[in-house]
Amino acid sequence: AYRAIESHIAPSLASARPQDSRSFWAKFFGVLAEARAWGAFSYMLLALFTGVIFGGWALLGGFISACSLLFIIGLPIFGLFLLSVRGIALLEGRIVEALLGIRMPRKSLFLEKDLGWTDKFMALVRDAYSWRAFLYAVLLFPLGLFYYGLFGLLFVISITFIASPVLELVFQVPLDLFGDNVFTPVWFLPVVCIAGFFLLPLTFHLAKFIGKVHGRFAKSMLVRK
Repeated sequence: AYRAIESHIAPSLASARPQDSRSFWAKFFGVLAEARAWGAFSYMLLALFTGVIFGGWALLGGFISACSLLFIIGLPIFGLFLLSVRGIALLEGRIVEALLGIRMPRKSLFLEKDLGWTDKFMALVRDAYSWRAFLYAVLLFPLGLFYYGLFGLLFVISITFIASPVLELVFQVPLDLFGDNVFTPVWFLPVVCIAGFFLLPLTFHLAKFIGKVHGRFAKSMLVRK
């Protein structure tokens, strides 16, 4: 049923587009005007916070709940932890769908109705989706740090290069390309500025590509089979 309606309720950023007949340079710089590229770039920066929060909870909560299994009260604590991980998976799925344009279908938590508490707990433990969601949350921690560090650095460098003539000639702020507190030669500033104009769209093209790969990875981990 999800596959049947997927084409009718696809995310806005994943809408089909006609064949692009623009020139290479129009496509190259036109990425700066694409909502999908900005969505992917925003996800890369947001991944720092989602990675720290979701991954941190998966690691800390997993350790605490595993230790609690030594006691009788540990079973409900462990069950609540698995429920929280699945809630994290649902929230991450909505973020991926909104920013990366990847359809993330939702299904009910318990496919069978009228299950008792014991059966629900066993269903949580036995369902591979619970453990895939846990693994995804753990992996999101290093991935979030990597995404934020890479794209934050590329964006800052590109903007700094573009503004290099103003920074050095007007505000007297050296770029330190040739050493500490060493100003860039005036003849080299146009080269640095042009490099920044090329690096900025490259950053967004890279964000689109990694966002597409990560979206497929998220779908394979967070969508129930």
